[in-house]
Amino acid sequence: MSLVSINGEIDSTNVLPLKEVGANWGAVIPFAFMPSHTSPKLSFDLKWQWKGERVEGTRNYIRELHSQGISVMVKPQIWIGHGTYTGKILMESEEDWVKLEDNYREYILAFAKLAAEENVEMICIGTELKHFVED
Repeated sequence: MSLVSINGEIDSTNVLPLKEVGANWGAVIPFAFMPSHTSPKLSFDLKWQWKGERVEGTRNYIRELHSQGISVMVKPQIWIGHGTYTGKILMESEEDWVKLEDNYREYILAFAKLAAEENVEMICIGTELKHFVED
């Protein structure tokens, strides 16, 4: 089951319905944001984001899922302004690609570190990054 982030913490009342339908895995999706598909700027773990999208909120989700015996996949994913598909990310210069790669690395490593600290069973990277991976 994929958990949609809320602007607050979750507790067993949010997780027990997952168990009731037989879910044994939960995907937690902390978003990073890009203003456009051609911008190397990538922002994450910001005060204005919903708590469930930030590092500490993701930690809360992981702990609540684990407390109910549900395995966790952390799936950091990019959201582009105006809902542009992430497969369309395409930088205009090599310099911009390097900046984006550095920003993406920082983002992924922040959640990889969290995943390691919380003994997460799986982490998924590169979601929908067609041109990013190809180029």
